[in-house]
Amino acid sequence: MACSPSPALTSAPAYPDDTPPSTASAPLLPLAELRVPSRDTSRNDLLDRAARDAEQVQGALGVCGGDGTVSAAADVALERSLLLWSSRA
Repeated sequence: MACSPSPALTSAPAYPDDTPPSTASAPLLPLAELRVPSRDTSRNDLLDRAARDAEQVQGALGVCGGDGTVSAAADVALERSLLLWSSRA
């Protein structure tokens, strides 16, 4: 599952207590492999790698973030015929 926001993708925390979406989502999806973009990895590269890994295990692509992140994940999931789980940041 690719999670945003990261320092490179947002300027304000999405949760009042500053809990990042990746931390908030972890208990809900205990079998998910959570990935957060870094300064060295673009969102699209992260989504492509996560989708490739999901294909190998016949899994789904998950994403938490804003409109741009969810839209990018939807494009990748559609291209690869993957189920998409999304949560807005």
